[in-house]
Amino acid sequence: MNIGYLGPGGLHRNNSISKQCVGGTTGYVDRLIFGQHHIHNRPTSKAVYDSGPFDPEGLLGVLTSLLQIWLGVQAGLILLTYRSSSARVYRFLTWSAFCGIVGLLLCGGFKNEGWIPVNKNLW
Repeated sequence: MNIGYLGPGGLHRNNSISKQCVGGTTGYVDRLIFGQHHIHNRPTSKAVYDSGPFDPEGLLGVLTSLLQIWLGVQAGLILLTYRSSSARVYRFLTWSAFCGIVGLLLCGGFKNEGWIPVNKNLW
């Protein structure tokens, strides 16, 4: 394991020196909190990362799912509260800009080398 590297890892990164860094920050947090034995043993990313257990739906995955639910509730409230299409579009664009700016700040505007690497194994 390449100490201090929390990126996605895999065989393709840094001449395979980071191949055991599967999951990046999410894998690190899951192993720290849940331990190695409570993590999915046969992840779909095993072929790419050539590594051991990793759970793409771990603790940080649940937090992002909760954020998506909250954004859905906000969208529903906008649709129920505002009748004019211009008011709805304004609020949707405002929320989109806010989430986009937060996302850029968290990943530093880069794909994998920011504060929080973009490495979620999508469903």
